[in-house]
Amino acid sequence: MADIYITEHGITLHRSGESLVLKKEGVQIKELELKNIETIQVFGYVQASSHVLFELLERGIEFAYYNSNGNLIGQLTPPHVKNVELRYKQYELSKDENFKLEFAKELIQGKMESCLYLLEEFSKNANIELRIEIQALRAVRLEANEAKDIPALMGYEGIFAKRYYENYGRLFREEGVFNGRSKRPPRDVGNSVLSLLYTILTNRISAYIDGIGFDPFIGFLHSLEYGRLSLGCDMIEPLRPLFCDWFTLKLFNQKRIKSEDFEVRDNGYYLNDLSRKKFYPLLHNELKENRDYLYMRGELLDWVKFQTEWMKKVFTDGSVISLKEFSKSKDFHAAG
Repeated sequence: MADIYITEHGITLHRSGESLVLKKEGVQIKELELKNIETIQVFGYVQASSHVLFELLERGIEFAYYNSNGNLIGQLTPPHVKNVELRYKQYELSKDENFKLEFAKELIQGKMESCLYLLEEFSKNANIELRIEIQALRAVRLEANEAKDIPALMGYEGIFAKRYYENYGRLFREEGVFNGRSKRPPRDVGNSVLSLLYTILTNRISAYIDGIGFDPFIGFLHSLEYGRLSLGCDMIEPLRPLFCDWFTLKLFNQKRIKSEDFEVRDNGYYLNDLSRKKFYPLLHNELKENRDYLYMRGELLDWVKFQTEWMKKVFTDGSVISLKEFSKSKDFHAAG
């Protein structure tokens, strides 16, 4: 099953038998078998008739729209069987401050461990000495685990993130690619790719957990906020370093994406139209890459499934088991 990324303006989508046909100015440019499509991710101005959208939903194919800056505008997601009992437990636990804190701590601990793993691996390959800096980050991680509430936890996370990104920037072979974390707008090309990946991944994970039965808007680390996929934002925390930060370094250091692939709009840096066409196939391949994700090895979706099973376990039990401990448990191996 494939994710289809459409980045060219003026494309129209049509159905022909068991295929999806892409046309531009009335001329067919591509034909794809519907049975092989998992999602369609649209970036730019693309037209699809209600007949096509109906067929996509009937076949369980998600259809998501992003603007030219890579921000999610909205999506059509097929209905799934909802696990009402699971959602009820999620709602009840979202009111339990002790549970929320322990749940949030485990996600932040996972994120910090992922950051440390990335710094260790890339600094070795680049022959950059970060031993003292990594030791300092480990000390912050230990302090974060003693936080008495979520605001205190987020304070430690902020300290950790600032120091992490300072060292992360040193791992880029080309100067000026990444100059410290900046979000809206991204102030350099490295941040442009990071923000785009964070958005795409949060959207994909949220759609996945919604289909399983979780409410993607009810989070624990991230509080309720109108329109925010708070649980999706929670889940992506350990994945930011392991996938998004890792892939961004790989793209620039291997020169698969270069500074000239970007344009300046709205005071920020964004991939230009031509570069988006080469970026999304690279992303698709990376999603299928078999590699280490903290406590397991596999594709990105394997980690998402692992984390989802962990959430089911802790919501059902009403107590938080560590991700590391869960990876060794019978519950995880039975689910797998």
